[in-house]
Amino acid sequence: MPSRRVITAVLGLLALVATLLTTAAPPARAAAVPAFELSPLVPAGPDYQKRLRAEVEYWTLGKMADAGLNNEDRDATAPPGGWDDLSKPWPRKHGLISRTAGKIFMEYTDVETGAVSTSSCSGNVVSSANRSVVLTAAHCLRIHTPINVGFGNVVATNMVFVPGFNGANLPRDPSSTQLPGKDIAPYGVWGVTRQWITNTWSQSADWLLGRDMAAVLVANPDDPRPIGEVTGGQHRPGSGSPRAGG
Repeated sequence: MPSRRVITAVLGLLALVATLLTTAAPPARAAAVPAFELSPLVPAGPDYQKRLRAEVEYWTLGKMADAGLNNEDRDATAPPGGWDDLSKPWPRKHGLISRTAGKIFMEYTDVETGAVSTSSCSGNVVSSANRSVVLTAAHCLRIHTPINVGFGNVVATNMVFVPGFNGANLPRDPSSTQLPGKDIAPYGVWGVTRQWITNTWSQSADWLLGRDMAAVLVANPDDPRPIGEVTGGQHRPGSGSPRAGG
């Protein structure tokens, strides 16, 4: 069966073709529409800290390896001619992006069957009033494909963000029960507490209409500071980006 990455690329291409075929002229710029908030992963309440810690400590090295390898059985290796300037791995500890960009690990639950699966995405800390927002793709939070293409009807029910994630040090052992250290998560593991997707994606979570964008709020049970104070933040996209928190 094709991998999630291949299926995602195919669906994205089909959505792009459909858009090009149905667009007669550039539409007028629409007014900003509030984002759609999904159910909070760590609701506010007296057990907030306990639930936040449980979310973060769920992600052992074994679960990260199982979700983060994306069904690939080996790491990227240099081609026979060596890396060129476009394909070589990004050097670590170079610039703000090495701190703000990171890995998101998700546990999905199928709404119809209750089946559980895991996967991973990328995310980036952005500048915001509360300094706690990470941008990612909406399909990392919610997917509902009306036809059988391997995704089904799933929502993220557990999610963490690891800024500056160093996968090179992640043991390729899905049975490990140890928690990640600074060699893998140099800025800690941050639990996702609240999550927003675009209104368009909330109505068609299948790439057909696009707007595959999301924002999540994160917190760390071991660090009271907002993530933006720890890693810094990138500038947000100028239009169409969800706004989270205040």
